[in-house]
Order: sequence, then structure tokens, then C-alpha cells
Amino acid sequence: MNAPSPVQAGVLDILACGRAMTVVELQARLTTTGLGALHVEPIYQGLGALVRRGMVAKVQLPGQARAHWAMAGSAATRLGAAAYHGLEEAHAR
Repeated sequence: MNAPSPVQAGVLDILACGRAMTVVELQARLTTTGLGALHVEPIYQGLGALVRRGMVAKVQLPGQARAHWAMAGSAATRLGAAAYHGLEEAHAR
């Protein structure tokens, strides 16, 4: 497996906090890591590569229009799925 790119490494460091974040949040935080101002395209490319490696997961949080990203297997991914299923059950009643 190839070593992560600087953008991928930055994303992994940021998501290590355990919180799910949008690309806009990641973009703002990556700016402070020394990578400078980044367009969203390399961030999405980095996220795609990390998803394919099983390191990051896309999380759709209930009530949120934007997709969020979190470390695969983190509490954020489990809570996002649990909250989503809880809303489905509440609406089914």
C-alpha cells in the first residue's frame, strides 16, 4: 500500500479527533496544517482514496444536507447510522 499523500495524511490527522466533518470543515482545518489554501477537489480525491482503503467512511447525518466524513469504525460513523435508523423507526410509528 502506498503512503498517504500530504492531503490524505492531513485528513487522517484531523479526523483522528473522532468527530465527523464536512469537506468545508476539513478544508478550513487543512489550511492550518501548512498545506495552504486548498480547493475542495484534492480533498475529495484524498477522501475517495481513503474510503477505498477502508480508512474513512462517508456519513450522512440526519437533518444534515451535507455529507460528513469520519474515521471508519469510529463512534461518529456508528452514531450517524444509529441516529438515522432511530429516525426511520420514529417516522414509521
